[in-house]
Amino acid sequence: MVHLLVGLTLADGEGLVGMPVAPLDLDRPILLRRALRIADLRGRVASDTSAPADAGPADVALESVHPGADDAGPILVAAGRVQVAYTPGPDLARLWHRYWDQRPRSAVGREPLPQVPLWQVVDPAEPVVILEPEFARGNVSVLELLAIAQIARRHRPRACFEIGTFDGRTTLNLAANSSGRIFTLDLPAADIGRTRFPVAPGDRAFVDKPQPGRRFQASPLRPRIVQLLGDSASFDYGPHLGRIDLVFVDGSHAYDYVRSDLDVAHRLLRRGAAGGPVGTILVHDYGAWEGVTLALEEARLGDSRFAGLRHIAGTSLALARFDRR
Repeated sequence: MVHLLVGLTLADGEGLVGMPVAPLDLDRPILLRRALRIADLRGRVASDTSAPADAGPADVALESVHPGADDAGPILVAAGRVQVAYTPGPDLARLWHRYWDQRPRSAVGREPLPQVPLWQVVDPAEPVVILEPEFARGNVSVLELLAIAQIARRHRPRACFEIGTFDGRTTLNLAANSSGRIFTLDLPAADIGRTRFPVAPGDRAFVDKPQPGRRFQASPLRPRIVQLLGDSASFDYGPHLGRIDLVFVDGSHAYDYVRSDLDVAHRLLRRGAAGGPVGTILVHDYGAWEGVTLALEEARLGDSRFAGLRHIAGTSLALARFDRR
């Protein structure tokens, strides 16, 4: 049994930081393309080593998530040929909080979203499937992917809507952990100069790609994924309004787009018997992009619909749950 300290790309996509993870008991070693370090139980580095230059992903059949001991959180075991074995443990949470607390706040100085611990919004005993675990710049982190998958499993959405497909990694995992259709909307590269609101400069790299959703195109889950193309601020959502159980917002990071996408997300949610919204809204990149951060903090304080927005601790995910039936 070993404790791995792996290089994990943070929410802003810049740099790597070593984070200790909970123990894994496997029959063979996990080979990482990046350097790995062996740590002791307290997360202290005991020695450094690197994977061989020709090492590929470890061919390990791993299938689910298991609850960890005490406050260690769930143990993520990713399926298929993996490049990183990762489990969120208490040492990871402490390191992440230290990193998060040192991040500069928005220059506007709004009140931060209240935090909610991850274990309160997921069911660690609920097994999930994690597909395409390999991280690429622009993806959610592995911990965030785990959180999204577990939230989907916990609430069992009949229909999900994703604003911002990118390469389809999150789309694929929403499909793997729910039973209904996944609608995913992305801005075509050809339309980047014809958007309703200005596109944030940092967003262009995520829009200018050969094919949105490349990660799910060859998947057996593809028939349940409905790929939509258009500008999220002017798209016709008519057929989907009031019919969605989980909305994941990860499109443009510009303030105007985030406020627009939040409004759309609320209107997309299914309505209960009393007419109120029922479902979940998740927003990525809180604290990592100023436009997202400001939009969410202002929405919580100034729009009663989003007074329940919370930041999931240790991630850049914001969560709003609605259950007015």
